[in-house]
Amino acid sequence: MALWRLRSDEDEDLVAEGDLVAARKTWHGTHQGEFIGVSPTGRRVSFSAFHLVRFSDARAVEWWGTADLLGSLQQLGATVSGPPE
Repeated sequence: MALWRLRSDEDEDLVAEGDLVAARKTWHGTHQGEFIGVSPTGRRVSFSAFHLVRFSDARAVEWWGTADLLGSLQQLGATVSGPPE
């Protein structure tokens, strides 16, 4: 079973310069598999993500990215705390 059943994604921003493409996206989906210790909830969630991809010879050769995992966990009802002191 997939972790997320993604319904759609939205390109918020898409910028290309030289061999780099940057994208800011919002994903919408349903939580269907364990996610960072949270059992499937069936809840609908939305989260933002950022991708930076470097191309060479029309192929993606490097990728960097980040996503709002904290926001996703909060939407799933998970209790999130800071690091131990």
